[in-house]
Amino acid sequence: MNDKIIIGMDHGYGYLKTKNHVMLNGVNPLSSEPPFLNHVIAYEGQYYTIGESRQKYVADKTANNNYYILTLAALAEEMKQRNLNTGKIVLGAGLPYSFWNQRDKFCNYLKKNDEVKFKYGDEGYYLSIDSVYIFPQCYPIAIKRADKLRGKTRVVDVGSGTVDVITFIDKTMQLSESYSFRAGTIECIELIQKEFMSQHNFTLDEYIIQEVMQGADVTLTEEYREFVIQLIKSYVQNNVLDALAQKGLNFEFDMIVVAGGMASVIERFYPELTEKPNIDFETDIKANAIGFEDLAVAYSEKHCK
Repeated sequence: MNDKIIIGMDHGYGYLKTKNHVMLNGVNPLSSEPPFLNHVIAYEGQYYTIGESRQKYVADKTANNNYYILTLAALAEEMKQRNLNTGKIVLGAGLPYSFWNQRDKFCNYLKKNDEVKFKYGDEGYYLSIDSVYIFPQCYPIAIKRADKLRGKTRVVDVGSGTVDVITFIDKTMQLSESYSFRAGTIECIELIQKEFMSQHNFTLDEYIIQEVMQGADVTLTEEYREFVIQLIKSYVQNNVLDALAQKGLNFEFDMIVVAGGMASVIERFYPELTEKPNIDFETDIKANAIGFEDLAVAYSEKHCK
């Protein structure tokens, strides 16, 4: 157990998160070695840039090699954090509950190479993948608050590509009331860009939209900024809050934990929700990754006994 390096990882539809790092999930092949190797991975004779863009939504994360290469880059970042470039890895990862039937496939995808050699930046890495544990998305958020779970509690993870809901009654997960549906930051951004082009005849960069979402200062006129904010609020209301209500979630009475990349957006633009005693917010987008790592530690210790 002591010689194993346990790393948690949240393979999001917009970002890949670990305990210590967040990176955009874009993986772009290069025709040759670039002049600068920062955030560049060399794997099986091919160079790729990591995190310069966001890859398109795919329901099956094993459909191509992108998430595997992204996983290697994230492992390298975590190994660098530990001042290591070789080791035996135990990986904790997750999937939305609605995609749980892909668990074995995703597990085999992540450990398809027992040993793997690659270069990230100017450092070489030689890793062995000892084991992979897959957990339901949102589950770590509930575990973190286990002492507060009472009655019926719903953990709502509003991410880049999906809204994932896990329901608990007296700390027991209710499979029949746990589900996912397509909505999130990516769809919201695409809607804003489409509306901006329609109304103002130019494309608004995704980075600027993200900055407005996070409440940062942006190089937009007040008119344009307010236009974006109203579109954000409209999207959240129609595609997230109303959609959840239609599926039976009651924001007045249910105990609710809102998590994921859009949690801070909802918290910022819907302050009335933050005032409700039955609603809590988890705004650390690394929360699932941290939880997956903690769960992987627990599973590894259990299996070593």
